[in-house]
Amino acid sequence: MPLNSTHCTFNISMIIMQLFFFRKTMLHCSMVLENESQLLNDTEYWKI
Repeated sequence: MPLNSTHCTFNISMIIMQLFFFRKTMLHCSMVLENESQLLNDTEYWKI
């Protein structure tokens, strides 16, 4: 029984780690996208 509960806790911690990593990656991606759109806006501005 103790082995089983340990395994379960391990799984939960793994899931949490993956979620955290995923969130970090998503945050980074959205920041990059924001920067790129900002750059696009700037170039559009200079074109006019």
